[in-house]
Amino acid sequence: MSAIRKKERVSKRPVVTAKDVIHIGLDVHKKSIHVAVWKNGAVDDTWVAGSDYSALCAQLEVYRPAVKSVAYEAGPTGFALARLLEAEGFKTIVCAPSKTPVRPGDETKCDRLDARKIAVYTAQGLLTPVTIPTEAEECQRSLVRLRDQLAKKIRRAKQQIKGALLFHQCGSLNSWSAAERGRLLDTELPAEVRFALDSHFRELDFLDAERRKVDIELRATLKRRRQSETIRKLETHPGVGPVVSACFVLELFRPRRFKHGDAVARYVGLAPRVRQSGESCRGGSLLKAGQGRLRSLLLQSAWRWRACDERARAIYNRLLANTGNGNKAIVGLARRLAIRLWTMWIRGEAYEASKGACT
Repeated sequence: MSAIRKKERVSKRPVVTAKDVIHIGLDVHKKSIHVAVWKNGAVDDTWVAGSDYSALCAQLEVYRPAVKSVAYEAGPTGFALARLLEAEGFKTIVCAPSKTPVRPGDETKCDRLDARKIAVYTAQGLLTPVTIPTEAEECQRSLVRLRDQLAKKIRRAKQQIKGALLFHQCGSLNSWSAAERGRLLDTELPAEVRFALDSHFRELDFLDAERRKVDIELRATLKRRRQSETIRKLETHPGVGPVVSACFVLELFRPRRFKHGDAVARYVGLAPRVRQSGESCRGGSLLKAGQGRLRSLLLQSAWRWRACDERARAIYNRLLANTGNGNKAIVGLARRLAIRLWTMWIRGEAYEASKGACT
């Protein structure tokens, strides 16, 4: 069966006046962009545009006198389209897919309907926008995310080595030091198993070297962007090292866009669900949103903070007594850590133990 090819169609030239109210919804993909125009209370037109962002802006030019917003969901295509639309003078909304309302019941799903839905929801004010980073901010964050990807690959390579040793009953590694690896090399192993382990170790060495290169480039980038002083101040907090502080700065990238600490907690994924009915109010599991990679680093830092700071241990023990769950207690401590780091950043001050937070 031959594949169905979508033909690009340019909508007929509409009549638009300054008195009209228009909201435009986009469903953006790699090779096509579905466009829906909400005009004066109803969807007026839809069409399929190509992947050329400049051509899309030219098609939307006719609506400029009445366009209130152009919206689409954040996705793998990034923010290049949003930056171009804003440069052309269109108010642009990039919304969080996890926060887009979902109608109950089964519905037909296609790109055209998704574009219509975005247009209707933005006209009704139901979309939750995300902050659009500049190109420089997006490039800086790519280094943090590359480091996170390398860290995951390193963990996987180590698990493969441990799994191979267990499967072939070849002993185990007590650590990843050079001495332990030398001991393993001296062990009698079948030639095929030795070849497989050598391959895994070469992969591990390569990934370790790549991570070190990323760390060097990350420090150089922060220095060029004059953010090294902020990083240094955040590192003064117990349990926080250069990696965590750098990731925190690059992922938040504009701290003053958050109005309060609860907004920071939601952004990093450390906000619990709240179940309230009548006189009953209790917290649930974490919301399935936020920066997962940053949340993981903050949880690791929270454990280190608990180990080296008596006040942190007191907070942890109180949360543990209240919840009866160590995981919930450490999440509560990580939430406090995120808010403290944000406060230190906003104030431009370093941690001071005598005050328990920042000067």
